[in-house]
Amino acid sequence: MIKIDRTRSMLDKRDNKLFCKMKILLIILATILISCHGLAYGGDTGDSIITTYSTITMDKFKKLMKNGNKTLGIPVLDPFELKRYMYQIDEKHIVKAEGILRFFEVDELSNFKVIKADFNLIGIEINLHLLWDTIKLVTNYSFEGILMDFLTIYGFGAVKANVKGLDIAVNMSLSTRDDNIYVYSFESAIKLKELDLNITGLFYDKEISRIASLIISDMTPQLIEDYQVEVTKKFNTLVTNFINNFLKNKKLLISVSKLKMIRSIIIYTVIFISYHAFAHDQKENYSINMKPFLERFKTVMKTGNESLKIPVFDPYNRVEETLHVNLSYISADTNLKNLHISGLSNYQVKQGKFMLVGLQIEVGFHWEEIATRSKYNINGTAANKYPIYGKGKLVGIIKGLDVTCKLRMRPKGNKLEVSSVTSTVNLKSLDLNVTGLYNDEKRSKEVSKKISEKAPEIIRKYPVQAGIIMSEIVSKKVNQIIGNKSIKDLLDLIRP
Repeated sequence: MIKIDRTRSMLDKRDNKLFCKMKILLIILATILISCHGLAYGGDTGDSIITTYSTITMDKFKKLMKNGNKTLGIPVLDPFELKRYMYQIDEKHIVKAEGILRFFEVDELSNFKVIKADFNLIGIEINLHLLWDTIKLVTNYSFEGILMDFLTIYGFGAVKANVKGLDIAVNMSLSTRDDNIYVYSFESAIKLKELDLNITGLFYDKEISRIASLIISDMTPQLIEDYQVEVTKKFNTLVTNFINNFLKNKKLLISVSKLKMIRSIIIYTVIFISYHAFAHDQKENYSINMKPFLERFKTVMKTGNESLKIPVFDPYNRVEETLHVNLSYISADTNLKNLHISGLSNYQVKQGKFMLVGLQIEVGFHWEEIATRSKYNINGTAANKYPIYGKGKLVGIIKGLDVTCKLRMRPKGNKLEVSSVTSTVNLKSLDLNVTGLYNDEKRSKEVSKKISEKAPEIIRKYPVQAGIIMSEIVSKKVNQIIGNKSIKDLLDLIRP
């Protein structure tokens, strides 16, 4: 009797061990399915040192993706469809947005080529390397948010995408703890050959949507390569947490709720790449040529434009104008009265472009001659100890003036304003005549002569300081022009 009991006990232990092994094997196989569903970021991670691998047959899984399995609770994954999906993104200092995808559909997901698919039961390690020649995506969308803490982003329209040459690889190691299996490590990489993207309704503007589509299409493959560490780090964490939560439940069937979570991962990944493309600096060939607009603007400077709320700038007449200068070597407040400047519209356009991404403008001008006259009142100090003061008249003729400016704009409400300006200035000659400086006419003539002689040299010697003064002037004047305009207004103004 004792012998029989011992035999039964040994058999029970053997059956329990066999059952545990079968359970682990089934969980591993389920995990493989999850890895495939997730469309993980990947690239070839190389062969493992351990060579005791068994090949995973993916043909049955392709059929499963196309047909689904009601018994297992797996829906059809090719085409992958969502009638409605609400999403939120909150990446600190990068993007914060929320929106809705409607009639989301992805085709050709099951048409992948298997480069590698195997697992090692001893090390509980899984390797997947898959290649899609093409994946097609369509959806309607709406969203609004903030990009890079300053740019309001919004849109309502449609998205069509053709993903070509998507190369994905995943390396996953599993381990056990307290009789529970969990993901010990998860690594992935991705390569993308080409993206053909078409977005409508971005900023409710056809031209912006077209440019954004071109930018994202062209830059995404390179961005995936450049930001591989950031993208895979985020994705690896998401997938690892998802699989571990799945394994905690010790369920072998994939529920609808888990499939929805997989969908979230897919959508989040697409959006993550998209906003990195928007955050990246604009490429040269996608800038809008502003030269034709700047040539036309010469006439606007002479006549003004009431509908665009642009005043006359040539001649530039102001009853009163104040200029504040605060540099390391000079600090002064200058009040100008009856200011008159002529020749501002007689410029040659050296460069002009508007970059949508980053909201940047780069311009360059050359003036042969600009004439100015005004009454003035100045009070300040030079080198923190020498007083500068005077009240009188000034007349000046500027010749051979070259100015380049790089302006960065930001939204203010639903309008735009200049947030920063970087300028360079070069001057061929200056003929300046000032009266009333230091309340001494003789000294005024001497200083006028010195400034006229030394101004071009001083500008060359102190380009940063000269640029700061010019930037302050440019910022103030440009805000007069664009300060009451939205992005769409600005594009309408620039385009012929």
